[in-house]
Amino acid sequence: MIDKQSLEKWLHISKENGGYVSNELIPPDQIRQAGLTEKPNFGYILDDPNFRYGRLNLAEDIACVFEKILSLLYRVIHRNEDAEKVISDLLSKTPGEIGLYEKYRIACKSLMELYEKRSDQRKILEEFIQIIEDAIIIAKGTTNGQSTQTIKDTIKAKGTANGQSIQTNQGAIKRQETTDGQETPLKSLMRRLDKIRELGRKGPS
Repeated sequence: MIDKQSLEKWLHISKENGGYVSNELIPPDQIRQAGLTEKPNFGYILDDPNFRYGRLNLAEDIACVFEKILSLLYRVIHRNEDAEKVISDLLSKTPGEIGLYEKYRIACKSLMELYEKRSDQRKILEEFIQIIEDAIIIAKGTTNGQSTQTIKDTIKAKGTANGQSIQTNQGAIKRQETTDGQETPLKSLMRRLDKIRELGRKGPS
């Protein structure tokens, strides 16, 4: 499902964050009890990003990440949920976590190969990728060559299943405005999050 180059990138991200801890001599329950799964840049299960189940081994990591993207794709296609909202909510649960964002991007690009070029699924995945890439730019701390705060500092998000609002740091937005009026990646992402906030206030139609 993942090409060789993407898999090498995936493994590099994981290695930089302590690698996989699964060992056939150590039962998974003992690994979890020891807190060894609570590391950044690995996939997680359920809605608890602190429980990094994906750190147990590569197969679990891939399954956790792909499950997140596939579940969002299902929600947009079959439940008519907003693509920007669902992917932004997912990213807000792990603010500034570049490695995990890159794994989400790999998953989206890999899944695109399974669908026809003009399919709705591909269009949604392309939208996911654009939002993920904007978040990566912010998390890296550079916008147009200028130093910025990380996404953790600039976005105070509260993504919940019941559509609660997402708040943003308006001061951070103002600092990133350009004199020529062009929209920076940070402003673009903040605009998306403001749209999500408005959707949350209106509630389901």
